[in-house]
Order: sequence, then structure tokens, then C-alpha cells
Amino acid sequence: MTPDESSLLYMVKEEGPKEDKEIMRVLEPNDRVPGFRDRYLIWRYDLKSGLYQQLTFGHHSTSIQDVSADGRYLLFGTSESIYTSVPFSRSSLYKLDLQTLETEMIWTERKHENSALFSPDGKQLLVFGTGEAFDNIGLNIRKGQLPNQYDVQLFIYDLATKRQKP
Repeated sequence: MTPDESSLLYMVKEEGPKEDKEIMRVLEPNDRVPGFRDRYLIWRYDLKSGLYQQLTFGHHSTSIQDVSADGRYLLFGTSESIYTSVPFSRSSLYKLDLQTLETEMIWTERKHENSALFSPDGKQLLVFGTGEAFDNIGLNIRKGQLPNQYDVQLFIYDLATKRQKP
């Protein structure tokens, strides 16, 4: 539910394309897993008008990250698998104005930034990621050491200046 209690935001599963039963085309290794081609898209239900509205579309699943305290902005993300380099996935983050439906890309195809939340005033984001997020600003290891991909850290991301700090 949005903080202003005007609408519900939720994700709906959309079934992916089906293959011919006699032949199976494997687009990537995870394509062998049932439901891999399914996608989750974000919808809104307006409690005042009773209208349903699809907010996201496309090939990649979208996930709700946060809603601003005033209920105006939705923070949502996408993620895709990348099998050629660690950590084997990359994410993008977007801010959607729920009044105008204008979408602003916060970042795209980042590998170490996992999720984010709005600050109470909506001017900054609290970002969860590894020490390698934002070009390694959170790393505190000796030269030659490998960073731990499970070491989740927090970062402050300023939406106006696009600057980050660990």
C-alpha cells in the first residue's frame, strides 16, 4: 500500500512464451528451469476509483523496491543474468512518478548494486550492495585480495547530484 493509502502496488506474473513440445530451444542455461521465461510486472490498484493499471512492461521482470513517503514516486528495479563475469547478473533502477507516469533511470546495468530505499525526504537513496558497488567505493581490502560478494554494505546515493558515499 502506498504511504498515502490511495493505492495498492503489486506484481503480477505473466507467463512467458511456450516452446514446441517436440523440440526445446534453450536460450540460456536457466531456460531449462520451469517458469524461467515468466515475468513479473508491476500493477497499481487505485482504491478511490477502483481502476487497475499496469505500470511496467517488457522482457525483464520488474520488482518493487520502495515508494516515497509522500506516495508520489515508485522505485523499481530489473535484473538480468550475465554468465560471462562475476557476479553473473546486473541490475537497473528506475524512479516512476505515479502521477505523470514519467520514468527516470537512476542507473542501468550495474553489477554490485542490489536494491534501494528512499530517504524520508525522498532526496536520497539507501542502497544495498557489495563493496564493489559504485566503482569500488566500499572496498577496504589489501591489494591482491578478492572482495567477498556476500559482504553487503550500505551506501547513500544523492538523487540530485548522482553522488554516492559508503
